[in-house]
Amino acid sequence: YNNKGEYARAIADYTKAIALRGDDPIFFNNRGETYVNLDDHMHAITDFEKAITLDPDFVRAIRNRGYAYQDSDKADLTLADFNRVIKLKPDDAAAYNGRGNAFDTKGDYDRAIVDFDQAIKLDPNYGAAFYDRAVAYADKGNYDQAITDYSRAIELMPDYAPGYNQRGLAYSEKKHYRRAIDDFDNAIKRRPGYPGAFVNRGTAYRRLGQYSRAIEDYNQAIKLSQMTRVFTTYDVGHGRCPARLWILHLQTAMRPYA
Repeated sequence: YNNKGEYARAIADYTKAIALRGDDPIFFNNRGETYVNLDDHMHAITDFEKAITLDPDFVRAIRNRGYAYQDSDKADLTLADFNRVIKLKPDDAAAYNGRGNAFDTKGDYDRAIVDFDQAIKLDPNYGAAFYDRAVAYADKGNYDQAITDYSRAIELMPDYAPGYNQRGLAYSEKKHYRRAIDDFDNAIKRRPGYPGAFVNRGTAYRRLGQYSRAIEDYNQAIKLSQMTRVFTTYDVGHGRCPARLWILHLQTAMRPYA
């Protein structure tokens, strides 16, 4: 049922299995993973904790709880779980990558990069580690290295839309707007309902003076945001400005030339 996306039925079956064998940590772990698929991190963490109580060295459950803490913005608890996984399994690339993300969340970019380096050393084809290291480099303002890592991540995960979107942002920071637009195009091609990519492409068009295209993209971003309940904003240099306000600003600026 899990593989078919029938998560409610999967949870029901795991619950029956737990009722019959409540001392098996695998059932609790697997039900927790199903809750994660439903974005129910509270119940997921409860199940992972039960699995770990039954088997304190259950690496998969500890790692899963670390991811759930990460998704719940609990960086310190995330660090503790990935530290524990690394102690139990020093060659676990995913644990180094997870700990790196926790460090990045806390703003400790240098320690994050050290962990991403180790994850890549352990698994040279770990696309997510290249992507996450690129994010850390971008957070540090090292956009050239970020672009290099995003490019490698894209090679390894060619259908991962955020890779193109984030590389496009790095190109935008370097004022390479045409290359950025190409990347935003690729992100949208792979995920047509990606509000952030429309916002970012609209911003690139705006900076090139192509205001009609910018307005089209901002309008599409707003439409998608209303559908997905994502609040769409973008950086305008001195803070965060809603896309709607830029549409009004651009429409006003275009009037004398209409």
